[in-house]
Amino acid sequence: MDALAAARAAVDLAPDDPDSLAILADALVANGYADEAIPIIEQAIGADASPPDRYREIAGLSYLVAGQPAQAVWRSSSGRSCCHSESESNSASSA
Repeated sequence: MDALAAARAAVDLAPDDPDSLAILADALVANGYADEAIPIIEQAIGADASPPDRYREIAGLSYLVAGQPAQAVWRSSSGRSCCHSESESNSASSA
């Protein structure tokens, strides 16, 4: 069993466990599935009252690999849930 399959199996056993979700998101990014990783890592961040910095690092990497560099920077440096579009980020930075 490869790492991605093992991570999926862990989430199947504990679908609400933030650590399992974060590991799955990390494995997805490593295997070229960054778009699929984004909602999973956001779910992990939302499920933990005080998410570890590693979750934000995985989120930032997910957004970066998915071609959303503005979201990557914002998410990596923020404890907030990612809830705005890239165009809103660009508008805010140009104001």
